[in-house]
Amino acid sequence: MRIGLLGGSFDPIHNAHLKLGKAALAGLSLDEVWFIPTAHSYHKGRALIPAEDRVAMIEAAIACEPCFKMCDIDLQRGGNTYTADTLRDLHSQYPEDTFVFLQGTDSFITMEYWKEPEVIFALAEIGVALRPGSEEGLEGVIGRLKEKYDAHILLLPMEEEDISSSDVRKKVLDGEPISDYVPAGVERYIREHELYTTAVTPMAFSEVKEKLEGILPPKRYRHTLGVADTAKKLAERYGANVEHAYLAGLLHDCAKCYRDEDLLKLSHM
Repeated sequence: MRIGLLGGSFDPIHNAHLKLGKAALAGLSLDEVWFIPTAHSYHKGRALIPAEDRVAMIEAAIACEPCFKMCDIDLQRGGNTYTADTLRDLHSQYPEDTFVFLQGTDSFITMEYWKEPEVIFALAEIGVALRPGSEEGLEGVIGRLKEKYDAHILLLPMEEEDISSSDVRKKVLDGEPISDYVPAGVERYIREHELYTTAVTPMAFSEVKEKLEGILPPKRYRHTLGVADTAKKLAERYGANVEHAYLAGLLHDCAKCYRDEDLLKLSHM
């Protein structure tokens, strides 16, 4: 069989995920699409809700889609989820099947910087969902990947679908309807289990900057802001967590001007 693989946190699954799956079935001649929730996504800036809730919502979303399957291979393995590990396990268990790893354009252009890209491109074809205008600049990336890894890349034109899991979470938190964003079964599960009703406090970068400005000399503080901006740009380029990178840049010299005795006191607090 030709099997499309759609991985993600699915926190929660929403209509754009399902639309991509349906488009891939038809456009890439797939027999099935498997939805693979991550155990722990190393680049996410927030804790995921429990796996059992994410699995239940996926199952509710695909209940009426016979060609859609829920695959818990990453949950069974646990730990950080890396695509190369997922594909190794799938290839070992289903050696006769062909896998097509489905990706959006933004993620696709960073794939050569993922863990073991040579394994990814050897074990799966790559299906790239193209939003209108997103094909610009892809030709060079595709050519490089084909030359370096002999990658088999399939393009899948898609209509724009402006939905994200964070949008759904925010609407639930704000008490707004989500019926246009998720299937009815997913909405029902979210309401019944009172998911996403508690806000996760974001990192207060403005407060961090204010405190740093008070303890660092002006030159050191300007240097710190420059490092933080550079860290953010690198994270965006290589698909790392942007908030974590920016915070690391802000804090990299936070104790630079502390006296040794002050550091010793802090270490015992």
